[in-house]
Amino acid sequence: MLLNIFRVLKRKIPNYAIHHLFGASDSFIFARMFLFALLYHAIPLVGTVFVMTLNRMATPFNIIIVTIVVLAILFAITSVVYNRFRVQFSQGLRRE
Repeated sequence: MLLNIFRVLKRKIPNYAIHHLFGASDSFIFARMFLFALLYHAIPLVGTVFVMTLNRMATPFNIIIVTIVVLAILFAITSVVYNRFRVQFSQGLRRE
């Protein structure tokens, strides 16, 4: 699933380049990428918490750990794709 979100974000780089071309800030583009990745993983995260509840493992500590791990991994993947975006855009990537 993580490789899939990496590929999807990488495939959307030309779309983000259009936003950058029309004046979107770097933080806005990164936030868009991160929120897309987070929403993509929302259903599996809810499913994980549901299974943890069924197995009586849904303590606040376990839920916080799962959430922090998912957020950290998504932040890392988004950072890698965003750095590729910055490199490609600095090389003149345009969608015409």
